[in-house]
Amino acid sequence: MDAAIGTGVVFFALIVTLTAVLGFAGAAGKWPFMTGAAIVWAVVMFAVKPVPVKFPSIPIKVLPVSIMCAISILAIAGIFIWDVVTPPPAGGDPFIYNLTFPATWLKAGRIEYVALPYGAQAATYYPLNMELFNMWLLAGAGGDMAANLAQLPTLILCGLAVAGIARAAGVAKPGALIGAASAMLSPGLVQQATVARVDVAFAAWFVTAIYFAYIWGSSRSNRHLALFGVSLGLLIGTKSLGAVYAIIPGALFLSQLRGGASRFFSDLVRVSILAVVFGGFWHLRNWLSTGNPFFPLNVSLFGINIFSGAYDGSAMRAFHTSDTAELAKIGGLFIGFWLQQYLLLGAVVAGFAVLLKNRLSRKKLAYLLLTPWATLALFWFVNPHNNLTNGRFIFPAVLMLGFCVAVAINDAKGIVGKAMAWLAPAAVVATSFIKDCDHLPRLLRDVGSAAVGIGGGLLIPASVAIALLLGAVAAAALALIARRKRFFAFASCFAALVLLVSGMTAALDYHKEHKYDWHAFFPEGRAWAQLEMMTKGRSLRIASAGGERAYGLFGADMRHNVTTVNIDEHLDWQFHDYWKQALIDGKADPKTAGERPQWHREAGDPRRWLNNLQEQKIDIVFASVLDPISRSFMRHDDAGFPVEVAWADSMPDDFRMLFANSVTRIYAVRPAPGIADN
Repeated sequence: MDAAIGTGVVFFALIVTLTAVLGFAGAAGKWPFMTGAAIVWAVVMFAVKPVPVKFPSIPIKVLPVSIMCAISILAIAGIFIWDVVTPPPAGGDPFIYNLTFPATWLKAGRIEYVALPYGAQAATYYPLNMELFNMWLLAGAGGDMAANLAQLPTLILCGLAVAGIARAAGVAKPGALIGAASAMLSPGLVQQATVARVDVAFAAWFVTAIYFAYIWGSSRSNRHLALFGVSLGLLIGTKSLGAVYAIIPGALFLSQLRGGASRFFSDLVRVSILAVVFGGFWHLRNWLSTGNPFFPLNVSLFGINIFSGAYDGSAMRAFHTSDTAELAKIGGLFIGFWLQQYLLLGAVVAGFAVLLKNRLSRKKLAYLLLTPWATLALFWFVNPHNNLTNGRFIFPAVLMLGFCVAVAINDAKGIVGKAMAWLAPAAVVATSFIKDCDHLPRLLRDVGSAAVGIGGGLLIPASVAIALLLGAVAAAALALIARRKRFFAFASCFAALVLLVSGMTAALDYHKEHKYDWHAFFPEGRAWAQLEMMTKGRSLRIASAGGERAYGLFGADMRHNVTTVNIDEHLDWQFHDYWKQALIDGKADPKTAGERPQWHREAGDPRRWLNNLQEQKIDIVFASVLDPISRSFMRHDDAGFPVEVAWADSMPDDFRMLFANSVTRIYAVRPAPGIADN
């Protein structure tokens, strides 16, 4: 288990490092990535002595363990197939920045700040490790066929790390496996593993950091110390909130520092360097560009300004709530009623069990049992976005509640321990049939029915791909079962590989033909589909105005270049450039700026906007209505469109409308030969 967790962490760390180095060097692209990966692979194969693979034994004779393992394997297989055949859903962050940023970097051939002038511009300055991983996947597939897959390996890592922490704390295998699976199968984690977000990965780096910090306390191994530093870096580099959540594994590490001053500082410095290399470099980039590693947040302490920023904490807390009913809603949606009660019961039973056995002082069990509550406290009191929409930030706490369940099953023993073990599959299954928590059974139903060509809907054209991928999963399972019989195992592996490649190829064709069919149920998605049809076979430069979901404009094969265009004289300015000018002009008070300052829109002018479009050789302007929050900040018409629509309508010699519906406008910037009106 230790090797599996370490391999997963190193795998992601190497891809993040490779894409970051090449991206910042201006060499982002499929072939540079492939070449770099080949070089890294060759170096690793030459420098690292191979270790025989040892499959850990699973106590399948313990029936609750068998049931939970079976559900977990079924879930992973189902999520894998679903992720391959379905395009990323259009709602939320993936189409704003999780995929938009890496797609923009790929088209530009380099990592750069990507402006979000129509929404919350803080995302431009976020740490973006998983966006680097998404860029790797987009480059390899030539599109987003594999984008939803990014978080599936991290979901598996979540389970392995929780089980690993439990085993290191003295929990027997049955309890460790049941506790890990019960948390890993929570509805929120399952649902998030099917979309191109980052929150499952964030939770994975949290628990792997705790795992390596914990076992380093007893092993004092340089390998474990290094992997803790890497995990901490990945945590900090995945979300801005990582710098806050890192307090918990960081405190565990600091409490275990031993030796003289030189050893103390040596270990601390090594971990700090690794954390910066594998995640903190995003904050370093912000520091170099703006003078503030946490830009756009203004950082002050006891009234003393430490780092100047565009707005203060009160603006960031615009979506913060103190209504505890919201926390109950979050638990109900992201964990589910029955599983939530089970995990909480596990925490209570674990606490009493270790108290009765006087184990709290041993192996720092008290600290580990308190981590779910400490994490929830950070989520509720420190995290600026603790509302229902952002309930996914509780995933680290959910996983550590799984650890509590493991301890409860192990330490309670007797009738209580057995009851806790049997309640796990009951809670998981019961929760999966609650409305809005039934992601897994619906996913399995849709995949299974499409595989045999029954039912209806968008998956039916993908039935061949699904059937082939199901065959690959079955062959891989046979290879694992028959691993001691070499010929049969080899034949099964070969069959799995052939079926996998065939299934992925069929899925790629399906994506190219049907990607935009998935978005046809809402008006903006229909406009994306219309744009795709009008521009088929052409690679154009498209300016996005208004709505933030610009990823829908890149095309099925990512052939378009998509950008936003400033509306004043500053063609290349980013948000921080406008902020610096506002500082000079005395208009940048962080207490009054709000979360969406409009310095970049104050001097907007239609002719300057047109000049910028022409300077950037824009072919198409795709305008959509502003979201309700942005409308309270930005100039717009009665329908919610930004001022660019009125400007385009007022200049018919320069703009030709190609398409319009209730929420979108598509204009050709003249001259625009070869683009037909609809």
